[in-house]
Amino acid sequence: MHYPPPAIVNVCVVRGLCPAKCVHCPVGLSAPEERTQKFGQGFANIETFPRLCEEIIALGTPSPVVRIHGVGEPALWHDLGDSLRICANKGLKTWLFTVGIGNSTAEFINAAQNASIVEFSINAFTRDEFRRTKGMDAYLFDQIVENIRQLANVKQKRGMPRRILVSRVESHDKVMDREFVTYWSKSGLVDDSFIRTFHDYGARIPDKFALLSDKPETRGCLVPNARMNIDAVLGVVVRCFNELFDNPVQVRESALASLFGQASLRDIWGGSEMMRWRANPFAYPQCANCRSCQPPNPNTSERQLEGL
Repeated sequence: MHYPPPAIVNVCVVRGLCPAKCVHCPVGLSAPEERTQKFGQGFANIETFPRLCEEIIALGTPSPVVRIHGVGEPALWHDLGDSLRICANKGLKTWLFTVGIGNSTAEFINAAQNASIVEFSINAFTRDEFRRTKGMDAYLFDQIVENIRQLANVKQKRGMPRRILVSRVESHDKVMDREFVTYWSKSGLVDDSFIRTFHDYGARIPDKFALLSDKPETRGCLVPNARMNIDAVLGVVVRCFNELFDNPVQVRESALASLFGQASLRDIWGGSEMMRWRANPFAYPQCANCRSCQPPNPNTSERQLEGL
């Protein structure tokens, strides 16, 4: 029997390249000179995208939303706009997760306007907070805000992207978290602003402020039923988003299967390994200690999809 398709297919299109030093990300917490060794370096091959889209469509109806992200910054990929256009031409909705800055403003806007959803992980509404949490110079904050403004103008004129979002990762400063949402909600530039729950990528970064519970709850995880995770740089399908943040050798060793190998995405999604995981969410070692499990009920991402 065919297993229902995931709501979201995460597609990693970049590894090891990012202008930011985010305090909540394994890449950001690594020194720039260490990133290639830890995560590899490179981009997805745009030539594979038509076939990737066909396999995603074949997962079933309704077609999953393709979320373009990276172990790094996807807007640095010169083929980002083409990848989003290919998805759109195939009838797939897309979600671009980005810091909000790429190789140039013109290239960024030209690419981002082809996404159904653009989420700016700006994390701040002041230069100082941006510098503290994103590790980037204050002038880049102004540039990202200008990119949001320009994209909002494009949206008003042509209706795309359909939703512009800004997000912040949960912090110990609850006042700042609330003020972030309030500020951007009143800006008139975005469709929604929200706080993403902090997660430690399966203990790959420290939980300095004890934002996660000490003991994992025995509950089902959202991922096996609703998310498929693809590394289009390395050409593999992995179980969990967290696994992408290992070095390339580890990612390949722990992967469910090769992308475009003997098994299609539909075969992998409905295959024995995934069914075993669904039957026992703690069947794999990393799951037994995961404090970031997402329960099988609507969360931030699924609520945003309702807006489409």
